[in-house]
Amino acid sequence: MKKLIFGLLAVALLCTGCQGDSLSQGGSTEAITKSEAGTIQKEIVLASGNQASFQIIVPEVCSAGVINAAEKLKNKLTDLTGAIFTVVDDYTRNGEAIDSTGEIIIGNCKRTEMQNALLPLSYRDYSVLFTDSNILIAGYEDEKVIDAVYDLIQRLEAAEMIQTDNEVILKWAGDFQKIYAAYPFDDMTLGGISVREYRIVYPAGEYEERYLESALSVQNSIGKYCGAVLRICSDASQEQPYEILIGQTNRSDSRIYYESAAAPSGMEYGISIQNQKIIVASGGLYTLPFATDLFEERMDSVTDGVLDQMEQNIVSLINQPIPQAKGEYRLMTYNILVEYSGWGSGGTIPPPVELRKEIVSTLILQYQPDVVGLQEVFDNWHDQLPELIDEDYAYVCMDRADGEPNRSPIIYNKHRLKVVYADYVDIEDTLTQNRRVVTWAVLEDMETQQRFAVLCTHWDAHYQENRLKQAKRMAELVHQIQDAYGDLPVFALGDFNCVPTREEFIAFLNNSGLKNASEMNGYDHIFCSPNVTVLMTGAERSNCAQYASDHYPVWIDVVLNENT
Repeated sequence: MKKLIFGLLAVALLCTGCQGDSLSQGGSTEAITKSEAGTIQKEIVLASGNQASFQIIVPEVCSAGVINAAEKLKNKLTDLTGAIFTVVDDYTRNGEAIDSTGEIIIGNCKRTEMQNALLPLSYRDYSVLFTDSNILIAGYEDEKVIDAVYDLIQRLEAAEMIQTDNEVILKWAGDFQKIYAAYPFDDMTLGGISVREYRIVYPAGEYEERYLESALSVQNSIGKYCGAVLRICSDASQEQPYEILIGQTNRSDSRIYYESAAAPSGMEYGISIQNQKIIVASGGLYTLPFATDLFEERMDSVTDGVLDQMEQNIVSLINQPIPQAKGEYRLMTYNILVEYSGWGSGGTIPPPVELRKEIVSTLILQYQPDVVGLQEVFDNWHDQLPELIDEDYAYVCMDRADGEPNRSPIIYNKHRLKVVYADYVDIEDTLTQNRRVVTWAVLEDMETQQRFAVLCTHWDAHYQENRLKQAKRMAELVHQIQDAYGDLPVFALGDFNCVPTREEFIAFLNNSGLKNASEMNGYDHIFCSPNVTVLMTGAERSNCAQYASDHYPVWIDVVLNENT
């Protein structure tokens, strides 16, 4: 994903806009440097009594390049003055711009003077201004902001310094601005309307910050092509005719589009043009960055600056074929990874459930298993997954008797199967926050009245002695269910935290009378009664499954033999 400087949201929250300097449009020279007309030479006290007169301020969220440039400026000022300068971010309690003094402000920070300094700039311009209160290094684009910092460092090296007994004074020769003049287009249009008439609108609400980041990405894409810096607002603002919409907003054109069959769902994204509005569309938060990347890619296809050519049909991240089901039933086990940062992610899997739930739900809906055993269904999964799958699936023992979420529930195809009886059994000697259980259910096919039992679990991750106890208890439960409901087919599935060669794995096979149906070499397994015929097995390792969890969904297709 492309990352430009995101001075967190100051431009967006203030809805500032920029029409650009006439020198920046369509020139043949890459950049023009000019001194500000009427600027009077100033004397700036950089340090007093070995104390720095300024703090260096950077955006709360910005690139490593900007941080490195700020550190270079800090070191240069320390060399010049002997005082210790510091670099801090622009955090404010409510995220809005504030007045400040005694700051060297770099880039798009939440400071009132900086926001005013940005107004006359086009996207790739920058300026350096010494005000009565602060020093401003103003610019939108990461690369140009960094250039501005190094430009200032060079001028400081050549500037006259006055050293007194108590102060280091900079004699500043004059503010300056660099105007970029090599944009691909003088202007861009949609339906004949200049893009400068447009603003970018994102959904207000729970995930506002993520949508806003995508809005900034779109703002950057447009700026690089024609210099315009579009205003950004949430959809809490009044609707206007010319808007670029990020995701599913409350705008009328957005609602109509997302209610249609053409809209993306799950792991899909695309770009649609509806009544003078561009919709950067995604099936959810995970695919939103792909949609904004697509927006930038589509900018490359624009000729003569006409954005009407941008429309792109739906693209799906499910790009590998899903095996067609064989036999009578498909069963799956899937450890969907708790949302705690660092648990199994290794830095490659985003912890938040809201980013991963589209992958998990889409894989379940695409594979269409009749029964799924889930593991690590902690609170956020408990809250957010059901609404994505409840059109087709119902839960067995979603909640525990103590009010906590059951972290190893079973889901089943509610259009085909019904629950005869279901329960769960605790399998931890001392209950910790993991609350390990075996969830079980006797299910009945509503058409054939065929019955079978399913057990789902997540064994201890650390101690073999615990897994041996859990293997014994689960094997006992298999026999108890068969004694109570007849010698019906049984499936046991889950994350067993052991491979087939381990003692506890073998003990469960021997004591339960089940066979290894999935034949996987990892920790996720499916067992079944000996007289169940297994037609096909597999594990989904593509289709973005690697970004959803540190485990893969494992599945089997089976036939329940007539004599069972």
